[in-house]
Amino acid sequence: MIRDLKLTARSLFRRPAFTLVVVTTLALGLGAQTTLLSVADAVLLRPLPYPDADRLASLYETVERQGVEERRTFSYPDFVAVRSGAPALEAMAAVSNNSFVVGGGESAAARVRGAWVSPAFFEVFGSTPQVGRVFAAERAQDLERAAPPEVVLSHGLWQSYFGGDPGALGAQLELDGDLFTVIGVMPEGFGDDSRTDVWLPILHFGPETFNNRHSRSYGVVAKLRDDASFESAQQQVDAVFAALEVEFPESNIGYGGQVLSLRHDTVGDLRQPVLMLGAAVAMLLLLAVFNVANMLLVESLRRRRPAAIRLALGASPWHLFRQKLLEIALLALAGAGLGLLLAAWGLPVLDRLSPIRLPEWAALGVNLRVVLLTLGGVVGVGASLAAVTAWLDAGPSLQAARHGDRTVPGGGHPMRRALLGAQIALAFIVAAGALVLTASWREWSAIHPGFDAQQLVFFNATLPPAEDLELLSRADELLASLKGVPGVDGATLASDVPLTGGYSAMVVAAEGAVPQPDDAYGGGHRSYSHVVSSDYFATLGIPIVRGRGFRVGEPLEGPGFTVISRRLAERLWPHEDALGKRLRFGPPTTEVEADTLWVEVVGLVDEVRHRTLRPDPERMAEDPDLYVPLDQFPTRNISGAVRVSGSLDERLLALRDAVEPHAASTPFFAWRTIDDHLETQLRTSRFSSLMMAVFAGLALILAAVGVYGLFSHRVGERTREIGVRMALGADRRHVLAWLASDVAATVAAGLALGWIGAGALAVLFEHQLGEALYRVSAGDPRFLAAVAALVAAAAAAASLLPARQATRVDPQVVLRQE
Repeated sequence: MIRDLKLTARSLFRRPAFTLVVVTTLALGLGAQTTLLSVADAVLLRPLPYPDADRLASLYETVERQGVEERRTFSYPDFVAVRSGAPALEAMAAVSNNSFVVGGGESAAARVRGAWVSPAFFEVFGSTPQVGRVFAAERAQDLERAAPPEVVLSHGLWQSYFGGDPGALGAQLELDGDLFTVIGVMPEGFGDDSRTDVWLPILHFGPETFNNRHSRSYGVVAKLRDDASFESAQQQVDAVFAALEVEFPESNIGYGGQVLSLRHDTVGDLRQPVLMLGAAVAMLLLLAVFNVANMLLVESLRRRRPAAIRLALGASPWHLFRQKLLEIALLALAGAGLGLLLAAWGLPVLDRLSPIRLPEWAALGVNLRVVLLTLGGVVGVGASLAAVTAWLDAGPSLQAARHGDRTVPGGGHPMRRALLGAQIALAFIVAAGALVLTASWREWSAIHPGFDAQQLVFFNATLPPAEDLELLSRADELLASLKGVPGVDGATLASDVPLTGGYSAMVVAAEGAVPQPDDAYGGGHRSYSHVVSSDYFATLGIPIVRGRGFRVGEPLEGPGFTVISRRLAERLWPHEDALGKRLRFGPPTTEVEADTLWVEVVGLVDEVRHRTLRPDPERMAEDPDLYVPLDQFPTRNISGAVRVSGSLDERLLALRDAVEPHAASTPFFAWRTIDDHLETQLRTSRFSSLMMAVFAGLALILAAVGVYGLFSHRVGERTREIGVRMALGADRRHVLAWLASDVAATVAAGLALGWIGAGALAVLFEHQLGEALYRVSAGDPRFLAAVAALVAAAAAAASLLPARQATRVDPQVVLRQE
């Protein structure tokens, strides 16, 4: 065996071009496969970094609106009801994420991420503090009074803020102007997934917070009992919500509950892109295998006479097969080794380029399990290639040896044409996917966001706690600093800016609306509210289609005003003029209380893409928007939009310098230009189309290599026949047409098969591709025709060199050789 290995390795080194092409082809296919296996291992197979992770669950409320079942977070009373009415859940915790301003004084204020949590939160995840303790277990009477101001720190904040000093226990930490006592520090790594720095007791809010059934703002996590299943937990949650519908119809009509495994909730959105890329990688690997099979077959046909001689001298077919197996094994192992190196190099690049942010525990890397899976695939591929090529080699060679033939038939073996046809079909399908995703990305990027998306700079900030008038004064000072920067054409502040997903959902009702107990919103309409300064619409270029915008200094204590989108106006007052009419926050009631807050509609605007550039009706019904003036509804958490002239990057630096005097009390973060802003919306679609374009390019190259190999081999095999035909009077054009007809028929068959396959896959995966496509159909004949032309052009380009070789055959030289 050692001797055979040496001979095989020596034989491969004597054929460097063949060896290099085969190893490189296998490396491309296996490298892509290894990369995808690493992603799938990290996202879909690796366990969550918690004890009993398979028993962890996320809970949501659900409601059907406009034919779409939407997921919502919990109201606190519903959370308490499920906690007491679903015994399948061993522990259950409510979570409300927030950000806080920490520090102040002489140093610049800093922003930290935090979460208000119920005491069982740490029990659900099975984690104990590294230092100190966590919050005391909740008792029934705890809802009647506020919890003490305590805080648990992440390991990272403990190190950065307190220098890792164990004496930090009992120290005071100022968050949003309130003092909290440090009672514990969590272990390193806990909270990294959510980038949480501090945890505070949710009961700190006090009893008035926990009786609001309409405020659904709490995420819920839970751990199932050992003897419980997700199905039994779901049944119990369904029973609880059925009872709540009967007992509290004004807040719970139409609402249900959903129990999901935490893994599914964490990586469920990643399953589609992983599977989509997996399909492309599988086709690319098949292309590589078919190409290598074709090259091995050509090599076998080239070496058929030596094989026939060895068979005639007594060598057995098994000996030929074993030698072929050793040769393929060496090539496959070399290809796998290079593929693993490519994957190890490419994974960090993929992680940087990818718009998908994986959890910390799902860090990408080539591990032993991925290596073993890759090598297992290599063994299967190598054995198949060896069996096919040895059979194609030994059969004709043995027949030739027995009959004393000078040549061995098989140069035009149908297996070669079948492999090439399969390559063309697979390249067609991958290229079709790339073209469709690219067209979708172009359609997506052409969506008008509803505002003037040119020359804008955005930022977020958190103003220090203050009374309303002081908040407004600080906001005015900040706006003055921004507008004083050279090159600034306008500046505005708001609770959120478009395309960030920031909003506050609320139910509103027109004055005079009649309550409807059977409706999920009691006869009201759900809308998204935005608090904006007076120059918001002018700065962002949002046209007022009717009425007016807000004026500077709208009275804080005077009548409330609002600007609404035309879609909300049509829902509240169908076929009526909305200007001058009033609405209230909340569902309609039979008796209107004296202190009810009414706001008057003073203007109408068109729809603006506040949440996403592309509407996604499969996930959430698109609700209309409502704007209220910052002067009447002051808020601490603000976003800024500044319209500038000149270089965006230069203006951004100047703006950051301009707000430096405010940094001592106000943390500024998330600075970005409009280009960065739009890139956030488009990068997933662009990344998918880019990856598919790379795969399509590789597929076309592999298919072109297959066409070149078959055509060039046919030319070389028929050189004598070409010379004879030309000596008998055939011109070069007819000879070329005669040679190309065989390859052209194979390419045409592959194109037809690819067209059918792409159309069938488009129908099969239309639902799965629905989120990835926008305004395009995967089976559009125009795209398929364009792909057919592209693949045919690649095949024609690959045929140019062999065609030139065929037309340069000298018939006199050929006849003299005969």
